[in-house]
Amino acid sequence: MRHFITSDLHFFHTRIIKYAERTDYQETDEDCLRMNQDIVKFIDKNVPDEEDVILWNLGDVFYGPLINKQSPDWPFFELVNKMRGKHRTLNLVLGNHDKQFKTFWCKLELGDFWSRPNTWTDESVFKFLGFDNVYAYPVLLSNMILSHEPVRLSQNSTFINIHGHTHQMFVDNDYFTWKIENHDMVKKAYKDSDRGLPDNFDFDEKHFEWETRLVDRHKYINACWDASPHHIIEVDL
Repeated sequence: MRHFITSDLHFFHTRIIKYAERTDYQETDEDCLRMNQDIVKFIDKNVPDEEDVILWNLGDVFYGPLINKQSPDWPFFELVNKMRGKHRTLNLVLGNHDKQFKTFWCKLELGDFWSRPNTWTDESVFKFLGFDNVYAYPVLLSNMILSHEPVRLSQNSTFINIHGHTHQMFVDNDYFTWKIENHDMVKKAYKDSDRGLPDNFDFDEKHFEWETRLVDRHKYINACWDASPHHIIEVDL
């Protein structure tokens, strides 16, 4: 099997254009929709559409207010189907925004879903849209851990973590110390939105055994769409 990996496509997320520095687009709904189509065209061109190919997405497929303007029966299926092609296997490791997407989907299906029961789960929504396999937790692939958010590995670990979540930012040695939960990304998001940081944002670093949380940055591979001009990586097993 051939494994291709990408992450954090953020379809319909207009603000990601600025946040993740996708400089080919303006921060408008029209350009965001064009971005969606460009991404799936790139995937279709650069990932072989063959039966022995697995395309992994490490989370955050859809996000943003523009989702609310879509109909439930067209754009989501179209984008997933283009990624899947005729022969590829399409896998998803759920990210934090994918879990929020279920709420939106239930609104589309049920209307006032707060007052009505539903049977959708995070996994079933994405399988319904066309993903072959959906995982709520990191997946072990040979010596590689596929995850949405980076997972902490000891410095002498024999595993490699292929992750999403950080967009154009990379895990460094002290990512899991004072940068725990990726504080750099949070600061950037608040700065870009002209909001002040929450009062409880900073914490006492003395409460953490920071030396034991240092990692080897070479054990981390950023698979985010925004991490490199190549957008998709192929791993050898």
